[in-house]
Amino acid sequence: MRIIKKKKFELLNRRLFIFGAFKVLSITFILERLYNMQIKQSEKYKKLAENNRINNMFVLPSRGIIYDRNDYILAENKEQYQLIYRYEKTNTNINHIKKIFEYLDVESEKKQKLVLTVKKNKSDFLQLVVKNNLSWNEVAKISSNITELKGVFIEMIFVRYYPSLPTSHIVGYVKKPDKENYPKLAKVPGTVIGKVGIEKSFDKRLQGKFGLKKEEVNAHGRVVKEISRVNGIAGEDIKLSISSNLQEFCYNRLGDNTGSIVTLNVNNGELLSLVSKPSFNSNDFIKQMSKEKWNEISSNKFNPMFDRACLGTYPPGSIFKLIVSIVALNEEDFNPKKKFFCNGGYKFGNQIFHCWKEGGHGYVNCEEAISMSCDCYFYDLSLNIGIKKIASMAYSFGLGKNFLNEFFPTSSGTVPDRDWKKNKFNLAWTRSDTIVASIGQGYVLSTPLQLAVMVARIATDGNNVVSTIIKQDLKQKPFTKAVSLNNKIFDIIKKSMYNTVNNDSGTAFASRLINSNFKMSGKTATSQVRRISMSEREEGIKKNEELPREQRDHALFAGYYPHINPKYAFSVVVEHGGSGSKSAAPIARDLCKKLSVYTNEA
Repeated sequence: MRIIKKKKFELLNRRLFIFGAFKVLSITFILERLYNMQIKQSEKYKKLAENNRINNMFVLPSRGIIYDRNDYILAENKEQYQLIYRYEKTNTNINHIKKIFEYLDVESEKKQKLVLTVKKNKSDFLQLVVKNNLSWNEVAKISSNITELKGVFIEMIFVRYYPSLPTSHIVGYVKKPDKENYPKLAKVPGTVIGKVGIEKSFDKRLQGKFGLKKEEVNAHGRVVKEISRVNGIAGEDIKLSISSNLQEFCYNRLGDNTGSIVTLNVNNGELLSLVSKPSFNSNDFIKQMSKEKWNEISSNKFNPMFDRACLGTYPPGSIFKLIVSIVALNEEDFNPKKKFFCNGGYKFGNQIFHCWKEGGHGYVNCEEAISMSCDCYFYDLSLNIGIKKIASMAYSFGLGKNFLNEFFPTSSGTVPDRDWKKNKFNLAWTRSDTIVASIGQGYVLSTPLQLAVMVARIATDGNNVVSTIIKQDLKQKPFTKAVSLNNKIFDIIKKSMYNTVNNDSGTAFASRLINSNFKMSGKTATSQVRRISMSEREEGIKKNEELPREQRDHALFAGYYPHINPKYAFSVVVEHGGSGSKSAAPIARDLCKKLSVYTNEA
């Protein structure tokens, strides 16, 4: 009996020992964990706890302002209120977002998109812009019911605003950054980046630097107070060479026509106008564009998104005769006073190349051939000098080259020669190609910007004028020579351009400046867009007014002003406007009248 009791006692003692040991180990473990958490890793858990009650938020910098040459605003920032929803991942998020919709005017498509974003979110925290540009009525509704809405914040932000429609192709617009190309920026509500134009090319300078603020929040995610703030650094302002006043005048002067007007200062290359019509409203791209609005823009047959000034390529027509003349005048054996008889057609082999004037111009010399725009004179002249020299001179005067390509997408146009045709079509160049190219038709293509640069180089006796859209320093170095030519060559060319406008035999005489101390000089061009058949010539060539719009000729005029001591060069392109003398030259005349008022701008 005693033995049994003794065994039971030993067993009890053993169990008490094991239990006591387990208890001691447990307490030791708990103490060790408490020590580890509260002493050794106190800083770590302090930060974690702080993160649960403090939000670190970026402070958006104010985007730089874009000005015209006279400090008129082309792109600015306007105050706007946006509704933000910040939440942690819980099962009630969908109900939260739907509750917010009760106080806002939100399109059903946008609602569905927001709900889907919440459902798909896998992170523990997401910040969502529910709506931009809140009305005062919406702000009042949200504010008065703020206690019922979890994770809702109204924030004042700056939104880009563009006051000038005619400058949209130049200034461009901003958009929200996409996640694929800008994964970090896309996470910051209210952030925008330049997508087109100056907004894109100067985005880093306009953007500025982000600031940072710390906010204390309660268990519902509502901000209790702002702990600290470091404001962002505003973006840099950009000053353009464009005159918004002149830009608007040119845009309106085109009327219902599509086309382009480019004006530049020949002394420093500053562009005063770079018009492309029709244009678009940059403000439409700031907010969420509706499908209806985008369809309206994309389905417009005149393509308002297309920049005609820099990307539009047109046969330069008779303006190209200036290049052919310069090449000829540079030849030692060329006599500019020698007369050529134009009977209205030039026979070459079994082909006849017609002059624009039925019956011909009679006997004409070089100056007269330019001012009266005689085609047959240049057919013959081009065969004597060849396409190689013509193409080389065209490059020297800016054709076939890109300008402003550091700011915008641009076209180099086409200056064709033997190598170009071989590479493009694997065909040999023919003398017939040279004849057609001599009057700026066939393969020859140029942009309105190139034509303005070409004339600027003529007006300055061959200076290497390069266009710019940025207002230049007054201490800018003068241009070097683009090509070294005898000044007598430019005297003849400029006298011919003067006679084109101011002599009664010139093609633009009807658009001369009357009762003015300053005269305009230039060259008209009618750029053919369709082939005229022999049968049509026999029956009578149809007038532009009788043709569908897309078959009508382009109307062009390129010139400089004033004739003595030129200050401005310009080009006018009226798409399918018919005759250059009837459609483009009158616009050029009105432009020069405007320039006479704004001579102090450049």
